[in-house]
Amino acid sequence: MKSYDRSYFDRWYRDPDDRVATRESLERKARMAIALTEFLIGRKIRSVLDVGCGEAAWHRIVKRFRPNARYVGVDSSEYVLERFGASRNIRRGTLGTLGAMALTEGQPEKARTRFEASLRADPRNVPARLLLAAVEEQAGRKAQARRWCEEAGAIAPGAPEVAPCLARNAQ
Repeated sequence: MKSYDRSYFDRWYRDPDDRVATRESLERKARMAIALTEFLIGRKIRSVLDVGCGEAAWHRIVKRFRPNARYVGVDSSEYVLERFGASRNIRRGTLGTLGAMALTEGQPEKARTRFEASLRADPRNVPARLLLAAVEEQAGRKAQARRWCEEAGAIAPGAPEVAPCLARNAQ
């Protein structure tokens, strides 16, 4: 498994021979993303969710060009979280955990949207189905929760997480 420690970031983001971008190109890319997003939504951005943010290099750029925008970084690197987590508003997570993050933060509709996006990316995603069942359980929609549990069981027969899901949502 790849380690995203300080030496990784030193090599790929700071070493002149190996870096994948310069400060200037990074700023151009971030400004382009901001401008394109604002063009598409027809207003100034109010928030940025930067998944896989690394050291959150976009944090500074977003704050300079849109000082009132909320920036949230998401990354799984221990190094990043320890060194920059609090100062750059970085939370522990990955693209695959965004839905669970929203669910634990009391945002079930946002969680549903993220889990459904996970299913579009991977239609055989059993954890996303079980988490969608949890969203439905919280909303009191047991029939819909049971359907998600049954789909998970059809994809992964005998998966230990499916039986409790079905039991909680028995009709």
